[in-house]
Amino acid sequence: SYSFCTLLVIQMKMLAEILLLLCAATSVEGIDGRTVLLWVFRHDNNTQEWQEMVNQISAHKENITHISMCTHRIQNNGTFGFQSANGVPYGLAMEHWGQVIAQQGFVMTPLIDVDYKSWQDIYQFMGDDQKVEKFISDAIAKAKQNGYQGYNMDIEFNDTPSSFGVRYTAFLNKFADALHQHNMTLTDAIAGYCPPWFDGETCAMLASSHLDKLFTMNTYQEGADKFEEYIKASAKTFGAKNAVGMDNTQDPVNLHSQAAMNFAVQNNVKDLALWVLAGPYAADTTIWADLGYFLHYAH
Repeated sequence: SYSFCTLLVIQMKMLAEILLLLCAATSVEGIDGRTVLLWVFRHDNNTQEWQEMVNQISAHKENITHISMCTHRIQNNGTFGFQSANGVPYGLAMEHWGQVIAQQGFVMTPLIDVDYKSWQDIYQFMGDDQKVEKFISDAIAKAKQNGYQGYNMDIEFNDTPSSFGVRYTAFLNKFADALHQHNMTLTDAIAGYCPPWFDGETCAMLASSHLDKLFTMNTYQEGADKFEEYIKASAKTFGAKNAVGMDNTQDPVNLHSQAAMNFAVQNNVKDLALWVLAGPYAADTTIWADLGYFLHYAH
């Protein structure tokens, strides 16, 4: 039989292991409640390259709070499903690797897009209350299953009528309300211009929506003057919902500027997102450093 001392040592070792796991699974926190979201995707299941992406995230996890895997999609028949290309559901691979990444303690809010071949199909879906309720129910069930803390919408139809915007905003509000009941969030990637150039929405619709955050995309590649102009306009229009998107696949000039990070913070921006970690589009050392600067030091 074990002696009292032996049992005590075993219990202490078990406690130490539990504490290590808890520490490993604790998400980074930015000052003043700031967050940095990283969008992640690949159109394949190349294990070696996926692992390299996981390793890159792990090496810079002090500069990230949220991960948005580009996993899910509103299918043309209105069901909640996975992103696919040429009939291959690569969203399934992203779901798997998202679970691997989630073990590092990030807040996971996967992206939901649509099949861009037909906005009419999505329009009809959003007008069908039964299908919408089923979609939302399935999305919440998947979130509970995988430990998601919400979702990020990314729909960019640029030829839709205003009626699409009305119906889309109603759908977003219904989805957001349902997620909020489960302490989950709903964010949206938006043009940022007023009026927006896609989805038939107006800035007033977005500002009064039930969405938690609005990530602007007009701030992706503009120079410093335009970047500052867009941030000020979005801050005025969207208030606390305003969040800034940046892009490392185009001109990363604003990502290489602590002055830009300071300007964002001075205009009450607390949430930043980077498009994208995806195979060849790996963030360089300076980008990681500036994301960390925004999260922990910008003023």
